[in-house]
Amino acid sequence: KQKNFQQVIQLCSQILKLQPDEFLAYVNLGNAYTAQGKVDAAIQAYQTAITCQAHLPEVHTNLGTLYTKKGQIQSAISAYQTAIQLQPDLAPAYWNLGKVYQQLKQEDEAINYWQKALELQPDLVEPQFNFEFGNALARRGKWQAAIESYQRVIMLQPKWAEAHANMGCVRSQQGNYLEAISDFQNAIEIKPDRPEFYLHYGVALVKLKRYPEAIAQYQNLIKIKT
Repeated sequence: KQKNFQQVIQLCSQILKLQPDEFLAYVNLGNAYTAQGKVDAAIQAYQTAITCQAHLPEVHTNLGTLYTKKGQIQSAISAYQTAIQLQPDLAPAYWNLGKVYQQLKQEDEAINYWQKALELQPDLVEPQFNFEFGNALARRGKWQAAIESYQRVIMLQPKWAEAHANMGCVRSQQGNYLEAISDFQNAIEIKPDRPEFYLHYGVALVKLKRYPEAIAQYQNLIKIKT
């Protein structure tokens, strides 16, 4: 693969000797350098592409990702915002901008951008990001949206125990203890060695006044911890 990227770089360099303002050559250079982990070279290539052709929203998005890697947060925000201005339906720019705001501990802002991204492209994100999104929504008390996010995780990865358990915790917050119990049972079936699953399961059973079953779950918790 590295050899292929090097061939792309050589080819683009040859094209640029003949046509110095060929923006697609700079874009491909940036892509190849990014794949090689050469962040500074990729940034320079993308910036040059933009000087040749301003309307490149995906290139601005790529720049945002590279600036984030370098810790240049304000530059990353600016790049993503420019991408959105150029193409208002570019879901990855919204999603990545949300991740930047999460790094800045501005979770409400992050959630707004993530929600916009998922409205535009529901299949955009990997299960891990949906899981983190669900956790962020839950921390803000946005219960139903959190459940929907966990459901997307489970649809993609049915054996993600923590997604089942966290969904159960959210349903408990809503007072939906019967559904929460089902979630905790699913989590325990997948990962029976997690004591916190039994704890949450037991609490939900207590809320339903199913005390003998709750005691059994607390006993399971003690067995795991000892």
